[in-house]
Amino acid sequence: MIDLTTFGVYATPKPGVSVADLEAAVDAELHRVVRDGVDRGEAQRAKERMQAASVYAGDSLSGPPNIIGAALAIGQSLDEVEAWPDRIGAVTSAEIDAAARAVLVERNSATGVLLPEPTS
Repeated sequence: MIDLTTFGVYATPKPGVSVADLEAAVDAELHRVVRDGVDRGEAQRAKERMQAASVYAGDSLSGPPNIIGAALAIGQSLDEVEAWPDRIGAVTSAEIDAAARAVLVERNSATGVLLPEPTS
């Protein structure tokens, strides 16, 4: 993306947990991340998962052309596509914390609850 895009959080309650309780728990965790920052170990694991995903994306027939096409469509170069895993690895925990504070703004949030359609 050239600019900000959507950021979503999804959760499914365990049996016996109400949607309201789940929503409160998700909100509490998001507030904690904004207040305290991300866990450094989790940030490192997330970066490693993203780097691995970029390698796996190159293993399919459609992955590389789609990635390259999307990058070229927004003005990136092939060198930037190639360097993406290294750029992800260079992201610091402080940058992740700053991004969380910029993106996780409560007034910009919306919550939707998907319920099954009644069958009777």
